[in-house]
Amino acid sequence: MFFNIVLYVFLFLAIFIGMGVGMLGYITFGDTIQSLIIYNLPYNDTVSIIAKMSYILTISGSFVIVIQPLFQIIEKSDAYTKFPKRFASKPPPRQLERNMDTEHLLNYEGPAVPVLRPSGPPPPILLSELSHEEEEPVN
Repeated sequence: MFFNIVLYVFLFLAIFIGMGVGMLGYITFGDTIQSLIIYNLPYNDTVSIIAKMSYILTISGSFVIVIQPLFQIIEKSDAYTKFPKRFASKPPPRQLERNMDTEHLLNYEGPAVPVLRPSGPPPPILLSELSHEEEEPVN
């Protein structure tokens, strides 16, 4: 019974505070109000810059608080505690033997990531890129 009373009181307070902030935002900014109050603040005002920085810090700090129980659950699970032991007993992978088939792989000096070219027709050739062959004089 006590839990239900506390639940209803806190739900009422959360709804009341949320509606109060929404109404104050509408009264302050009128019909041009945007979905986030931060978007309505002036750009070069020192107080609004401090408010935006505080908002960033709040979001960054709350992420750590929200994600911490998840990390603790994962760290205490059986799969996580047994994970390193499963792979420790396996022998290391066999080394690549040098032979004629693999020599080109071991001596590759090209780019680490393949160069992707856009699909479609090739780009136009500029006249400045063409080789300047000797032209016959026009009479």
